[in-house]
Amino acid sequence: MGFHGNFSSQGNTVCLSVTSSAHTAVQVTSNSNGSFEYLITNTSSNPVFIAVGTTSSVTATLPVDGTPGNSFPLPPNWTSSIAGPPNAYFSAICAASQTATVYITPGDGGI
Repeated sequence: MGFHGNFSSQGNTVCLSVTSSAHTAVQVTSNSNGSFEYLITNTSSNPVFIAVGTTSSVTATLPVDGTPGNSFPLPPNWTSSIAGPPNAYFSAICAASQTATVYITPGDGGI
């Protein structure tokens, strides 16, 4: 999926190799104090669930029927931009026996 916007990278891209066990939280740091957006790309054919937090204790969970969860879905082969805290921590998880690769870039602007 291509994007049409004015997203400006403000730091290094982080790669998460996602499995059915929650990925340890990884901090995505920005070169700018004003960067509160993140470009997130799922290059796989499986959906992933992403959790964002302000500490390394954030852990992605799969949704369970009727129980609120802390993660949002990112569809297969999809790019999205989200607002989040500066220098946020990210965790991700896939359903059983699935894998995915997710790239997260801090920056300014949306898509």
